[in-house]
Amino acid sequence: MPDRPSWVRPIALTASVALAVSLATCARESAGPPRHAAFSVAPVLPSGTSLAAFNLSIDNVRLIVVRPPADTVFDQTVAFPANQSSLPISADIPLEQSPETFQVTIQLLSGTTLLFAGTQNVSVTADQVTPPAQIPVTYSGPGQNVASLIIDPPDSVLTQGGTLQFRLTAKDAQGVIVPTFYASWTTSDTNVAKVDATGVLTAPLSRATLNVIARTPPTQSLPNGASSSTPITFAPAATAISIVSGCNQGAQPGGQLPQPVVVRVIAGDQLGVKGVAVQFTAPPGGAVVPTQAVTDANGLAQTVVTLGTTPGPTSLSINASGLSPVTCNQTVQTLATKLAITVQPTGSVTAGALFTVVVTAQDALGNTDVSFAGSVTLALGANPGGAVFGPQTVTAVAGVATFGSVALAKAGIGYTLVATSGVLTPATSIPFDVIPAAPAQLVFSVEPTTVGAGNPITPAVVVAAQDAFGNPTPAFAGSVTIALGTNPTGATLGGTLSQIAAGGVATFADLAVNKVGLGYTLVASSGGSSNATSTSFNVTTSTTQLAFTTPPQNVTAGSAITPAVQVSAMDGFGNVNTS
Repeated sequence: MPDRPSWVRPIALTASVALAVSLATCARESAGPPRHAAFSVAPVLPSGTSLAAFNLSIDNVRLIVVRPPADTVFDQTVAFPANQSSLPISADIPLEQSPETFQVTIQLLSGTTLLFAGTQNVSVTADQVTPPAQIPVTYSGPGQNVASLIIDPPDSVLTQGGTLQFRLTAKDAQGVIVPTFYASWTTSDTNVAKVDATGVLTAPLSRATLNVIARTPPTQSLPNGASSSTPITFAPAATAISIVSGCNQGAQPGGQLPQPVVVRVIAGDQLGVKGVAVQFTAPPGGAVVPTQAVTDANGLAQTVVTLGTTPGPTSLSINASGLSPVTCNQTVQTLATKLAITVQPTGSVTAGALFTVVVTAQDALGNTDVSFAGSVTLALGANPGGAVFGPQTVTAVAGVATFGSVALAKAGIGYTLVATSGVLTPATSIPFDVIPAAPAQLVFSVEPTTVGAGNPITPAVVVAAQDAFGNPTPAFAGSVTIALGTNPTGATLGGTLSQIAAGGVATFADLAVNKVGLGYTLVASSGGSSNATSTSFNVTTSTTQLAFTTPPQNVTAGSAITPAVQVSAMDGFGNVNTS
């Protein structure tokens, strides 16, 4: 709206302009005394137009009288005093005929600025007073080319008792901004609230919603003028944020909640407040769209929530300026699709020793499904030592199955364990080794065989140290002693009877038994380990020689020698070779 000088004054709608015209001669008569005529005109503003509403005032009137086609017989601008409702203007204009028709134009001005104008034919008859001619005028001043208006701010909310300055932008039919123009302001219910001539509105102390309306003066192209309107809501100050819906939902990690989170901003009367900017802060690792929303006519605002990837309870925060924030709790849920061994066997475990394996039911992102309570089975995968194990089955608790008594008795390199549960993808452990336990027993890894009396037992007898599960213990380096166990003839065991083990093995290369007999055994011992008894073996005679076992006695010639002479085949240890 353009600036206006302070001296501009309003004009009453009933203002009229009177013009007295005298005629000296008439074309149809001979010369004689002049005759006079008078006429008056009254400008008629468009229906419903209030100059004050547009902040307009009329302080000058210009009257133009033209004898057709283009003879201007009168053109005068006269000041229009503020305290007058009519304006007499006198002039002597000779009539060329009676009656005679003139084109009469009236212009209403503010200073020198044209505001309204209208033209109409007026017939004048000599010696008669013509009734006032009603000349409609239309707006012809600054901004007469305005085609559209834009009100800013649009769709506002104003706290009760507050004020708001509205602004107008005018554009012509081509969308070009019109810099200077006049407009009026009003509302759809002036009993509730009014807008002053400068566009300032003061909110009432009650709830209401109405429209603010701006309009330009009527023009010939726009009989109703250009207009625009925007809603405005009057509400008490907001006091709190309340949750309407959408909390305590659940979704998979990284998933979107099925329902939006909806909140209401309320005033002290517990009713919603429109136009409040509400900020939504996403849960950790998640997102909200939008992050800010403006409450609607019911005070409602909402957002769509995407959860983070960490399972369990989570929440988002909701706040608005000047109000206490509220929290909306949610849950990141999981759905198991696979198993994972979350506590693995160590790189090597001792034979027979218990160790723990933990298997977890997980979703596709590796999150534990705490709702899973199915059965999980653990069995051997790779079995390089030929161990015997399970399989073991336990019931998961909160998605976790704990196998606390896993043990393998056979040493080997590269064992694996496999966990299964229904349709879930199985899990295989990392490879691990089983190493022997501490030496606990001796065994004859090379047993004694039948041998000749006094000869070394071949192949050499070998005694090995083992753990309690029969695994060789190559780290054993103790002393091993060997002796006869079963000794049916009271024989003596010769050779080196004690050896220091090397690589867990003691070799006896020179053991010999001096007497022939059946069913001998050897016993190996070493402090702290269980003794080992060999398989039975026999001792036979070795190299044979003849010997008188009953030598001849003196006898009378010709008599038989008694007792009878006996010759036996014997080895070097006096053992009779019965074969």
